[in-house]
Amino acid sequence: MTTTAPRYNALWSRPGLTLAGTGAVERFDPGTGPTRYERALQFLTDSGRSLAFASFTFDPDERGSVVLIPDGHVEQFEHSPGSTGSGVIDVDDSERWPKMVREALLEIERGSVAKVVLSRRLRAVFESPIDQFEIARRLIESQPGCNVFAVDGLVGASPELLLGVDDTSAISIPLAGSAIDGRPELGTDKNALEHKLAADSVERAFRSVGLEFSRNEPETVEVGDLRHLGTRFEAPIPGGFGFHDILGNLHPTAAVAGTPTKAAVEIIGEMEETSRGRYSGPVGWFDHHGRGEFAVALRCGLVEGSTVLLHSGAGIVEGSTPDGELEETVWKLRPMLDALGLDTSEI
Repeated sequence: MTTTAPRYNALWSRPGLTLAGTGAVERFDPGTGPTRYERALQFLTDSGRSLAFASFTFDPDERGSVVLIPDGHVEQFEHSPGSTGSGVIDVDDSERWPKMVREALLEIERGSVAKVVLSRRLRAVFESPIDQFEIARRLIESQPGCNVFAVDGLVGASPELLLGVDDTSAISIPLAGSAIDGRPELGTDKNALEHKLAADSVERAFRSVGLEFSRNEPETVEVGDLRHLGTRFEAPIPGGFGFHDILGNLHPTAAVAGTPTKAAVEIIGEMEETSRGRYSGPVGWFDHHGRGEFAVALRCGLVEGSTVLLHSGAGIVEGSTPDGELEETVWKLRPMLDALGLDTSEI
């Protein structure tokens, strides 16, 4: 007797927890603005089901967020190894990068912002359609410790937990400041500043909803060849508190937008030629009680048939250089490029 793995429609996998959606699925765009998270939860409640997967746009004012409610789910993920076929990178906006970084540094010098996070965009084209769950399988193997997700074509392995809410507490672990394995740059003043701004933005979010929290000292978080600075925030929550009560205050943090947030987002909109879509937005799962986990959608790609759109970001602060930040985007692209079988020397 032989058995086959269930057909999946969404995935969240991290050490200690795997959730994979199965069966038919309902799809919903919760719209825009700070109440989009409440609408997502209401959609799940109205469906009569217990669990949903979600991927929200980076810009809260942009449509295109996705909530998926499967008929059922399993707490395991089995996928037979397959091939992605050969592919090539046919779009890379790295030639714009030096100008973008210099302009961001001018804004910092003028005092408009203290930090702005810019993203670099690539597109890869393959001979045949890409299976998002094959890419997820490879990322689970190659990126231990990460939050691996596949939601409506957005697939990746994020090291950063934006928010986790259970019955008793809310947790956030912002990451900012990066260094490649074997190099000492993580201890620089630039990385310390970049991380402090990201952590401070999370602290403001926790304070804004009245939570009393603990904030640990920054620690080194190792993810593959990369090292980041990470700070853990944890707060006890009152009864009835759910992810929707704070996620709109948390996102976007300074780790993916900048400081001050509004000014940084405006600069991003002016400098980046195309919308980020769901890249660097919250991605994860939630249940009808308001519990859930959301990562920042990083180290990811949007699969659309035989094409994959990739982004990689870097935080620009005083002391940043165009070449140094471009190199950082290469480090961050490698997990997805490797999972797709693409030559990293091309970038």
